[in-house]
Amino acid sequence: MLSKSMKQYVLNKEKIGYNKETQNTYNNRLRDYAIQAIKDLTLLANKLPEAQQDQIFTDNTMRQLFRSLFNLLNCNAANQAKTIEDLDKVMDEEQMQKRRSRILLLCYEAVNEIGSRGSYLAPYEMSILLQGGQSNSLPVLTGTNAVYLKAFSLHQLPPKA
Repeated sequence: MLSKSMKQYVLNKEKIGYNKETQNTYNNRLRDYAIQAIKDLTLLANKLPEAQQDQIFTDNTMRQLFRSLFNLLNCNAANQAKTIEDLDKVMDEEQMQKRRSRILLLCYEAVNEIGSRGSYLAPYEMSILLQGGQSNSLPVLTGTNAVYLKAFSLHQLPPKA
């Protein structure tokens, strides 16, 4: 968990009042804390009983993380951009390409993980897609489609009592 001063640093867009040494120290700590937090969440996802995971890893708790991870536009000015030209004023091409590449690699990993589990997560939908001739040359995409269809149907159901 980030200390109050670390949160203030992260929220201070211009890093006013922080010398280079302090910025380097905070940036290193943030990276280390974030990596450890991801490792801790991975451990919880692997080891906690389903009843506890059901309370932690919910669509409500994970939605903001997913949106932030896969968002090409991560700053307020970029979020207000209406056209590609507006966006060019916020980020130069090299920054944009670097960010796009990082996000695309995360997307690839996410889709690959989801799709490779399609037959386990959504067996009925997977069999329907395969029987209907929907097997792609990339089987992961068929699995991803099956998972999406199943999750979509669950999302449309009324909440559990």
